[in-house]
Amino acid sequence: MGVITAARAAGATRLVALGGIRIAGLAVAVGAMVVGIAYLIVSIVGDTVASPGAGIFEPERGLLSGLPLGLRLLNAISFLLACLVVSGMAWIIADLAWRVRRGVRFDTAVSRSTAALAVVLALGATVVQFVRNLMLYTGLRYPEDADPATVDRASLPLEWGVGTYTFVPNFTLLGLAIVLGVLAYIIRAGERLQRDTEGLV
Repeated sequence: MGVITAARAAGATRLVALGGIRIAGLAVAVGAMVVGIAYLIVSIVGDTVASPGAGIFEPERGLLSGLPLGLRLLNAISFLLACLVVSGMAWIIADLAWRVRRGVRFDTAVSRSTAALAVVLALGATVVQFVRNLMLYTGLRYPEDADPATVDRASLPLEWGVGTYTFVPNFTLLGLAIVLGVLAYIIRAGERLQRDTEGLV
């Protein structure tokens, strides 16, 4: 009787934990998307952005005003893409927790979710890194007789930082995506083995 009670308690704890993971995943997914879209809207409507502390933004940290729309948009799109990657991964994890909570063992949905995580991380992180690199190397073209302290930066043309350095990916995140891809392959192999075993019974 004690063993059965302990097993039921462990099962209940597992269900609560997986439910909590699902709720947290959904909250992160929705929250990241809302924050990214809100930052994009604020960057379009106003001329003030939060400095990421790199590239053209490096000399001035905190809130920056008077920047051209193109530069504000590039910064906001970089931030939005990063938020969408986080949102997508959180959504997949929430869905995976829900499937496992319902008693899924080796199931096609599990390997597909893991593979989806790998794809979202690989493509998302690569695109985000490209846009961020472009933002970091893009600058303002100052006239020769302009005083950087008093010139109206919003009226200055952009000097786009496009080069081979723009297309350097984030190798750390790509490596993690490869690990997730290998894990998805292992899970899929387990699914096939389970189907073969069940067919023999």
